[in-house]
Amino acid sequence: MHDVEIPKARPAGETHACTLEEEETLTITGIGADSSIANGNNPRLARRVAAVVAMFLGAALGAAIIRYSISAALWLGTVISALCSAALVSRVAHAR
Repeated sequence: MHDVEIPKARPAGETHACTLEEEETLTITGIGADSSIANGNNPRLARRVAAVVAMFLGAALGAAIIRYSISAALWLGTVISALCSAALVSRVAHAR
């Protein structure tokens, strides 16, 4: 018999780095778990739905750009990363 490691649920409030697939799954299951059907009160529903839509649109845009040119997709990713880094540096500088 093989030893199978069963993943444990993450305790509430505990954070960890996760992949995009894990984040999508956590967001979508959070929508379902907090829904009024599951006797929840739908906290942050609009934010969660917006996150799912943004992830979908980003994946669709990435797929379309890769069909056009892998180089274009890499350049776009580089530009977005640079813009995010600049925004973070600016925000940290203003916080001091």
